[in-house]
Amino acid sequence: MRHADLNLLNDPRRSSRLGVWLFSPMAMGGMVGVLAGLIWGGWQNWQLEQLQQQREQLQSQWRALSQQRDAHSRLQSQQLMQQRMRTRAGQWAQRQHDWLVLQRQMHLQLQTGGVQLQRWQGDVRQQSLQLTLSDPALLPDLLETLRQAGAGAWALETLERHPAGAWRAVLVNPPPSLRKEAAR
Repeated sequence: MRHADLNLLNDPRRSSRLGVWLFSPMAMGGMVGVLAGLIWGGWQNWQLEQLQQQREQLQSQWRALSQQRDAHSRLQSQQLMQQRMRTRAGQWAQRQHDWLVLQRQMHLQLQTGGVQLQRWQGDVRQQSLQLTLSDPALLPDLLETLRQAGAGAWALETLERHPAGAWRAVLVNPPPSLRKEAAR
């Protein structure tokens, strides 16, 4: 036998057992790692799909709620506009009624004598009457008649003596909205 043949470190049987013994746990650890990585990756992929489905559901719910909110907002604005229109129509009808009552009262007052209507005008801001009076003492009765007619608070703006002996008066009546603002 030769000396080289008896070297136990170079024994072909021992070296193959030593390699399997040393690399077998590494191979097992590597395989366990790969398997754990695959499981973890699969679980992450499943979680991602679940989150994407949940996101899509939430987005569709949000779109539906947004559409409902917009429709509700449009409905409320339409109802508010209709309410304002009804209120304005009622105010306009009341104003027309007040004018008719005022016309009737003025007609009755003019028939009693002593008062001549020279000019009657009105706009959004105020109404005014220009009158010729035979006696300024008729003015308080005329103002009371106008007040009772529901025409509001008339006020004497000017009173002048005309050269012919008559008195010229201008009465003004601001609409209720301006009276409220002036009272503030």
